[in-house]
Amino acid sequence: MPEPWIYELLVSTSYTLARMVAAYLLSLLIAILIGITMAVNRKAEVILNPLIDVLQSIPILGFFPAALLVLIR
Repeated sequence: MPEPWIYELLVSTSYTLARMVAAYLLSLLIAILIGITMAVNRKAEVILNPLIDVLQSIPILGFFPAALLVLIR
């Protein structure tokens, strides 16, 4: 008979995986929409391309304080 904590671990792991997949799909959708917008609209490309270049150079942990400020409010 499995221990009760194993069931809780499996449930928590499945929730975490579901959140990861949802976040990945959301970011993929946003990236595709931005890419299509940049391909179709020259003005959007001129504005967004430098912004994306700058944001790519920032480490992921650099976004953490800003995300906390946005999400806590």
